[in-house]
Amino acid sequence: MAFNSSCCAVVERKQRLEKFVDKYSKWIDADDIGQFIVYHEDKPSCYISWSDVATDPIRKETYPERTYGIDLFIADLGYIGKGYGPELIKQFIKQIIMPMKPTKIIVDPEITNLQAIRAYEKVGFKKTQVGQATDGTKMVTAQLMELDPLMYATLSDGTLYSYDASI
Repeated sequence: MAFNSSCCAVVERKQRLEKFVDKYSKWIDADDIGQFIVYHEDKPSCYISWSDVATDPIRKETYPERTYGIDLFIADLGYIGKGYGPELIKQFIKQIIMPMKPTKIIVDPEITNLQAIRAYEKVGFKKTQVGQATDGTKMVTAQLMELDPLMYATLSDGTLYSYDASI
């Protein structure tokens, strides 16, 4: 029987997906965070969430009301580097975040996660500073990034929308 490296990759991917579902599914019903597991072809492929920065005792002093942080974790490595991240982020902002009339949208990917930083830049996020953030288990050095919703008017599908953030 010959060693099949693709079989090994499938086992690793399955274990990664199982850990992903175990870690995130228990938080889906939290009241102060909007959390979603995205399925593709009946398999969990990523976790995406929003949180109101006003609930963070440190960040609420820095950002205006209705500032929302978003977080994305792609569980299936087969989706990384293929453009799914930026498209998912755009649709998440359009469908979930924009109806909440945000004044600012922030992200804080780990500074060594260059693919995530590039994905957020493709959406329109701008680097602001390097700081500390939690990855859910420990403090990490993060690239803080912001998106001004008033400047974010056209999505990749050509949809133009506007809103009054003062509402």
